[in-house]
Amino acid sequence: MENLVEVMLPEDNFLFQDRPLSAREKRTLRQFSESYCMTLVLQFIPQSFVVHLQILSRFYYKVQIPRSLSSVEVKLRKVRLHLFNHESIIIFNMQNWTKQKRKIKNQEFPHLWNCQSIEVKGAIFLTGGSMANTKTYVKHTYQLCEKTWLFERKMDMYNPRDAHGMIGWKNQYIIVVGSWHVEQSTKTVEIYNIQFDTWSELPQLNYATCAPGLIIIEDRYMYKVGGTTNIRKIERFDLLQPTEDWITINTSNQIGKKASINRCLLHPVNKEEFLVFGCHFGRSEYPFSYHLDKNEFNKFQKSEVQIDMYRSNDVVQLDPYSIFIRPFVKVGDSMENVKVLQYFIRELEVVDEDQNGPRAENKTNAKFKRFFRNLFQRKPKFSTKPYQNFPKGHIEEVEFATTDWEN
Repeated sequence: MENLVEVMLPEDNFLFQDRPLSAREKRTLRQFSESYCMTLVLQFIPQSFVVHLQILSRFYYKVQIPRSLSSVEVKLRKVRLHLFNHESIIIFNMQNWTKQKRKIKNQEFPHLWNCQSIEVKGAIFLTGGSMANTKTYVKHTYQLCEKTWLFERKMDMYNPRDAHGMIGWKNQYIIVVGSWHVEQSTKTVEIYNIQFDTWSELPQLNYATCAPGLIIIEDRYMYKVGGTTNIRKIERFDLLQPTEDWITINTSNQIGKKASINRCLLHPVNKEEFLVFGCHFGRSEYPFSYHLDKNEFNKFQKSEVQIDMYRSNDVVQLDPYSIFIRPFVKVGDSMENVKVLQYFIRELEVVDEDQNGPRAENKTNAKFKRFFRNLFQRKPKFSTKPYQNFPKGHIEEVEFATTDWEN
């Protein structure tokens, strides 16, 4: 079998025709050629064909072919954001820029306040909360089945909790931290194993908290910032040493308008810093960063923002320059008010040089190019200048096509 493509396709197949490709066809072929699907394909085609690809493409030489020869675990890239609100859930998909609203089909599903949800390994999980208009706090865990749109009951947590912190780890675990109203739960930490449907307790925090910001650095160290705790008292836990206690880090400086900051989101900016983005109960705030080595806070941008990140435990990042976030919407508000924002964590300049659309000046950066294909798929209006500049801190609302909208 000299050439697998010739064997698989007849000579009159359109792939052999010498014809110009549309921008959409080019984009689709490029995305597939750089995907993990193509990585798997490379394992089954003749070696001579693989060598030919290696000669033609630097990306294949440096990334795709070594990846196909290794046994590295393929991680699922998160491309969706969601919001569960009473009896409905809205899901935004950044892979195809669509949104859908679905009614939860459980006939007796409880009306919950201050529950928390997150997507891990392609599935949406919901934990805790309180029964509406009561002081009954639950320790339930649910997984959403997207074939039936039913929440399936899983093993309960050890402790009831509401308005807690929540984060995913290694595409296999969910970690919950603290609580608002349940006093005995405010310092507790638990970890859920998705595969085995089991909860385990971890060492307690040094300080009680609710609605904190959580982040995991180097796939190992979990940091807790803010909540109801003073912003200067950061706590760190080594997830690979689950019997050791949390360490309190007293920062070298204070930042922000309040002594504490809750309703915030943490996200890595680089290997040394992570972003603290959000506000304190509706007040505007400067996004700031925390430097791990220098143990200090710094303003991340010049302007203030008033974006509430409560109950927003997921972030989508498709490129090194921006992240997609879903701000909080009050319980009972219309689902039409739920938005996704694109927030630029690095400055970016786009050059518009030909009729096929804008492209980056750095032609060798494949991720850079994919970013522009995503960014300009919505066909924004271009300025009269030959370039567009997106400064660090720029925020814009993302538009989506609606596929399903159940009322």
